[in-house]
Amino acid sequence: MNLFESIAGEAAKRNLKSVLIGGMAVIEHGYARTTTDVDILVQASDKDAWQRLLESLGYRLHHDGGSFRQYLPQEGTSWPVDLMLVNEASFQGMATAAKSVVLEGAKMQLISLEHSVGSQTARTQAHTYTAVF
Repeated sequence: MNLFESIAGEAAKRNLKSVLIGGMAVIEHGYARTTTDVDILVQASDKDAWQRLLESLGYRLHHDGGSFRQYLPQEGTSWPVDLMLVNEASFQGMATAAKSVVLEGAKMQLISLEHSVGSQTARTQAHTYTAVF
């Protein structure tokens, strides 16, 4: 089972919602982009549940920037995972505009291009997202 299947499967078991964002989302929209991690949008109220999910997959919290958390896998086992934490209203807006895709066998929600540009812009501005959403 690959990382996407593991995350999607565990999230479904735990009733956790997410939206794929970042470089992988840009690639899924058909644009060339290099990326070295997986970026996932989640509700801030679910941050502890997401941490438990990632820890169950062998990840550890590397950096907590408040609205942005970076998780690293056990050495050389998989891609790093970054969580972008937003409030419920922001999440619902982006989830509603997202589309379902199958990524390496895993059904995931893919951020819209319009929201993707906004999240990348916000990420560049000192990892402060609340101003954009």
